[in-house]
Amino acid sequence: MNKIRIPIAAAVAVSCLMLAACGSSTNPNAATSSESQDGPIVIGAAVATSGFMTSFDEPDMAGFKIAMDEVNAAGGIDGRQIELIQEDTTSTAAGAKKAAETLIDQGARILLTSANFDVGSPAGIAAQDQGILNVSIGAASPKYGAQGIGPQAYTVAPATYLEGATLAQLAKEKGWTTPFLLDDKSLDYSTEVCQGFRDHAADLGLQTQEDSFNNSDQSIASQITKIKSSGATAIALCSYTPGGATAVRQLRAAGIDLPILSGIGMAGTYWLDAVPDLSNFYTASTASIYGDDPNPKVNDFITAFTEATGAGPATDAAVGGYSAGEMIFDAIEKAGGSTDGAALSDQLDTLTDEPLLAGSTTFTPELHIPADRPLAIIEYTAGKPAYTETLPVEGTVDLHLGN
Repeated sequence: MNKIRIPIAAAVAVSCLMLAACGSSTNPNAATSSESQDGPIVIGAAVATSGFMTSFDEPDMAGFKIAMDEVNAAGGIDGRQIELIQEDTTSTAAGAKKAAETLIDQGARILLTSANFDVGSPAGIAAQDQGILNVSIGAASPKYGAQGIGPQAYTVAPATYLEGATLAQLAKEKGWTTPFLLDDKSLDYSTEVCQGFRDHAADLGLQTQEDSFNNSDQSIASQITKIKSSGATAIALCSYTPGGATAVRQLRAAGIDLPILSGIGMAGTYWLDAVPDLSNFYTASTASIYGDDPNPKVNDFITAFTEATGAGPATDAAVGGYSAGEMIFDAIEKAGGSTDGAALSDQLDTLTDEPLLAGSTTFTPELHIPADRPLAIIEYTAGKPAYTETLPVEGTVDLHLGN
């Protein structure tokens, strides 16, 4: 794909000018078995522009649009431009299904879906039913793939269970041998992160206690009481914003200064007003978006993004969105310009340690999610996040695909 890349800075500038034009389009590329090789390559995005998923989908989509504009500015793929059409899911499963059906009717040949399995999978299923390649811009559940949706379903995000295992590995490394799990039961994402933590904690000999809550809970007072008497040396918070931020605020307000370990659902800085000067907080993340990532390509991406938009990305999701574009456009090119779902799957299923911006990525016909990618550990001190290390997990992560 290098031959159709242009410098990221120029691509970001183009993307910023084109965002308003990405919302809707009329398209000659109907999703039929007889594919036209003329006209634009139409990609539909069934993602949230309203509701709680907006905080996750918008950064992903900003990153994807940068990758798209790189390709278009370099002449497209086989002379064809990439065209993006988009529909709001309203952060609901029903809205995702409706958005996907609308986009397919408008001619989308490839579908991007929301950054969560529970919310995004109905869109993926609608695409799979038509044999259309569907790529989640951030769903971390292994169910978003061949087992949960079908052979044309992929995600570039690291697996939930891998996030949890990485947090357990961090606890072991730091000597926090008696962690307390706070399991947010509201989405598959958070419950699977906690399960990944439990699995690996057992392997590592950590002694865990736990309690649960829901993202919409206004108070976790009973959980705080339990933590205070638990003898815990750290807290594993399996959650996402906004409820995760509410939980962190209440923990600190209660005088609990234990290390808090969380995943990608709590990455970024956009929620830190809820907990000013937050310290002793760690996330396992795709990459560092703070200019200190060990991969210089990530830092170049963040610098260009910031210069063009006036602010850095809200979360590391932007890196994942860019990588979704990388792998889709590379597959189209290798498939000779085809957007046929099966042809694109044939290409994606051969990826082995592919050096995407989001990290090394391997797919097989049975596994359509990164399962062994080392994650970046970000530590927050006095409200300032910084990269500390890239942490591989010892052993094999159980993805619970048979459950």
